[in-house]
Order: sequence, then structure tokens, then C-alpha cells
Amino acid sequence: DRLAFDVAGQIWWQRPDRIAATRITTTGDSNRRPAFSPDGRYVAFESRRAGRQQIFVNDLDSGNTRQVTFGQFNHLTPAWRPTKNGARLVMSSDRGGSFDIWEVDIDDLKLQQLTFMPGDEHDPAWNEDGTILAYVTPTATGSALYTLRPGTRPERVLHEAGQIRAPAWRPGGGVLLYVRERTNTSQLRMLLLSKPPITKPITHHERVVPRPAHWLTSGEFLYTALLLSTSYAPDDPTRLTSLA
Repeated sequence: DRLAFDVAGQIWWQRPDRIAATRITTTGDSNRRPAFSPDGRYVAFESRRAGRQQIFVNDLDSGNTRQVTFGQFNHLTPAWRPTKNGARLVMSSDRGGSFDIWEVDIDDLKLQQLTFMPGDEHDPAWNEDGTILAYVTPTATGSALYTLRPGTRPERVLHEAGQIRAPAWRPGGGVLLYVRERTNTSQLRMLLLSKPPITKPITHHERVVPRPAHWLTSGEFLYTALLLSTSYAPDDPTRLTSLA
């Protein structure tokens, strides 16, 4: 029942049935990538402080914001892991030299490294029960999307000759949305985790912002894009409304 977004380096939240938005951040001008916790209580975001990207968490009940990552490292693209006990954040961090996927408990701030590939791993996303992690890594000819069940080896499920960004799991699993960036273009696409996997475009004539789509139901989601064409009829049932 609440929407979080970043505008001009600040984080805001708003109820869909109200015009006024509430500003979460009060300092800095590089706050971005807000992410609601599964219970809707917290909003995590990244912010540049002292030359490094760090992760902060705002408690919407109290209004308090606190920093949960520290040190001379960068921590990017926070996402939540659904758990029964405690609240845990997953992120991309260069704490180990290259960017890997790490997890932090926001209560005791204990860190755990989840991926150990030689390259960089970015844009982590857990499925709705916290059992499968999706993330992206660059390759010599583009980028690849991997899935990982903790305790097993990562599985490469997709390769694109462009940049894969911002995977987002559909409720119920089996499907991921992601943004594919190529020269001067970006498109929202759907990946069906079948055997073999199938990918298909969702948007046309739009420049999709490389942020995770937010699923409302198994058939509806929100995303942000710049409309490049008005060729769609207003009542076209195949067109998805984009946020700006």
C-alpha cells in the first residue's frame, strides 16, 4: 500500500491513493535504489558518503534512518531476503576486491559473502521465499544472469549481448523480469525459467530505467520508463502503464 522512489537524489514514499509524498532522506544528494522490506516496515537505499556507496535503512514507523554498512568499500543495489527470523539485506560489495554478493543482518550487522566468482556480481534479487538468488555478472561479450541456491553451484540461465540489469522475481517463481541495455536503448524483458529458458520483450518504444520492477500480483507490476513513442492506442490492453 506504499510506493518508494528516488527523485533528484532523494528518497520518498507515497500511498497510491494520496497526492502528497513523504521525504525519507534529509542529507546528501546521491540517495537511490529504495527497496521495501517484505513486511513493509523498512526502506533500504544506497547513498554516497565520504566517497563510498553505503547502505542505509529507514524505519517508517519511527522515521529513524541508520547506516548498516561501513568501511572503505562500496555497497550497491540493496534487496531484501524474506526470512522468518530477523531482517536481512543482500547487496553487491567490493569488500573482497571485486564485486561479490554479500548479505547483512540489519540487527547485528553481521556480514556473509554469498558469491565467489572471479568477476563482478551485481543486482541481487531473492525469490519470494528466500531460497533462490538471482544476480548478474558481465562477460567478454555481454552479460549473464545466474541463479544460486545456497550451498550449491551457481547456474547460468541467460546470456545477452548487452547489459542485463535489475532482475525481479514474479510471485510464485519461475519467471524473472529484467532490463536489457544496449547502445542508446533499454527494454524490459521477461525470462521464463523453462528448459531451455525463454526470453521475450515486454516493452517497446520506451527507454526503461534500470531499476527492479515491482510485482503487485503475479500478473501486474510497476516499472519506470521514458515513453519514446505515442503509437499505442490509449485503450490498448497489451500496453503496460509506466511510471515516471
